[in-house]
Formats: sequence, C-alpha cells, structure tokens
Amino acid sequence: MTTSLEAINKDGSPLSGDKRWNVAFTGRTQMSMYEVFKSIFFKTELETRIFAFVIMREAASMRAAPESAGSMKEILDHSYASLPAKLETETLKTKVLSIFVYVYHLNDAGQTAELDTSNRLSVEDHCKKSGLGDLLKK
Repeated sequence: MTTSLEAINKDGSPLSGDKRWNVAFTGRTQMSMYEVFKSIFFKTELETRIFAFVIMREAASMRAAPESAGSMKEILDHSYASLPAKLETETLKTKVLSIFVYVYHLNDAGQTAELDTSNRLSVEDHCKKSGLGDLLKK
C-alpha cells in the first residue's frame, strides 16, 4: 500500500493545512507566464514523500527505486485505493512489515522532481515526523 504524495519540510515534518496533500508535479511542469516570472525572481523548492508499506512473510527489499516523480506517479495511478477483496481474507502465519520512504526534491518551477537518495532522515524519523510513529507501534 502507498500513501498519497505528501509535501514536507526539509526536517521531514508535513506542510500545514491544504499544502500537505495538494501536490501535483504535473501542474508545476507546465510553464505559464506566472511560473516563468516566479522562477526568475523566486527560488521554488518542494520536498515530497510517499510511504510504501509492504506486508510479506519475510522482509521486502527494493531492487530499484522509482527515480522520477513520473515513475512514482505511474505506480500510484495503477495502485488500488483499498485492499483488493481477494486479499482481505488472506492470512499469513508470519508477517513482516517493510516500510519504504521515497523523498522527491523539486529545485525550481518547471523542473522535474528527482528522487533524494541522501538518506538524511531515516525511515523512523519520517514515521515520527509524519505522525505514523505511534500508530505503527500498535
């Protein structure tokens, strides 16, 4: 399962109010006169993240991360809004929750968001800052 694309601060805390979930890279890549003017005089930066939760019999690992916002958008577009009915009753004797956090950075208006591979914040840090930390302990 994945979360929606979420706008965050550099420290991993979410942006406040509507700014947190109202994120669309596609709108930022269309250069209107306003976007051109804004990019000349104001540096526009945006940090976003997506959590991916995987429950399997053993810990999951990723062979390759979605490098661009476009590839992540494609994954999200082809994801389920809820668990498919045939999996709702599926049980696993052994369950391991693996959490992946994909952070994307957009430098300027009209540019493509890129995967941040710096790992400056751990998965645990992202979970705590997002408010998921206490929920995941239960």
